Amino acid sequence: MLQTRRNSVKGDDWSEALAHRAAEDAAVQFGIADRGDELELLKWGTNANFRFGAGLLRVARPEVPAGLPAREVAVSEELGRLGVPAVAAIEAAPAVTHGCQVTLWRWEEHLAIDPPGRARELGSLLRTLHSAGRPNLDLPRWDGLELIARHLGVVESTGRLDPGDLRLLTTRRDELASRWGTVTSAEEEVAVHGDLHFGNVLLSPRGLLLADLETFSLGPPEVDLVPVMVSVRRFGMSPQVLDDFLAGYGWTPGTEDRERLGVACEIRALLTTTWLASVSPDHPDLAVRLEYWRDGVTAAPWQAS
Repeated sequence: MLQTRRNSVKGDDWSEALAHRAAEDAAVQFGIADRGDELELLKWGTNANFRFGAGLLRVARPEVPAGLPAREVAVSEELGRLGVPAVAAIEAAPAVTHGCQVTLWRWEEHLAIDPPGRARELGSLLRTLHSAGRPNLDLPRWDGLELIARHLGVVESTGRLDPGDLRLLTTRRDELASRWGTVTSAEEEVAVHGDLHFGNVLLSPRGLLLADLETFSLGPPEVDLVPVMVSVRRFGMSPQVLDDFLAGYGWTPGTEDRERLGVACEIRALLTTTWLASVSPDHPDLAVRLEYWRDGVTAAPWQAS
């Protein structure tokens, strides 16, 4: 009998209730529902992660494009082939239920990550990824601007954000799109995680493992460097974390790098803002982030959601 540990329900369309139903049905489709394990929600956002015994069920919200979770599984397999430490899937094909795509992953025992103590190791892991060569996969080009547009589409469809704020964020996205096109080149692209921060890696007995691979793509290396930079600039993380991270990566930005890093940091900051607006529009920190986009100088640190 499948047991469930439920927490408070969030959202309207994309809700814990929907994610739980999808996870329960997927467990049946994968043939693991009769193990007597408890279904426990671990992480909530664009995906809902549930531990289920020796497995992890990853439920993608209905707005996630068809085929994206399957590509995430293929990426994990290719990273294993390339020798890049990453989480591993149990099933190659997702289960589709309640409008959600659900993938099944091997459960990895892991500990909470202390960023100051693991920043250098995260930089080293990123260097391993960027040095591994292009995976033998048909990967898209990284497009954080498209992700922003997708989040804004969700916000607009739900009507849960002031129209003026929605226009503000859309305008900021268009401005950044114009700037980004002038500072990037396809010739400089590598395989990037696309959302590399301490919450998207696991500290396992084998060391740090890349996880949450749905944004894996081809793009400038800066794409994977700026999440830690934004954590320092906007979320109040210690600058020493960034210094250690870049030391582990083995890179010091030059003058020519700084313009692209600056634009990439703003894209990252806008991405975190629109993501929060799409998944938790009542979150108190959203008002703080919106104020930054209004005046560009608000010093109040952002809070992790």
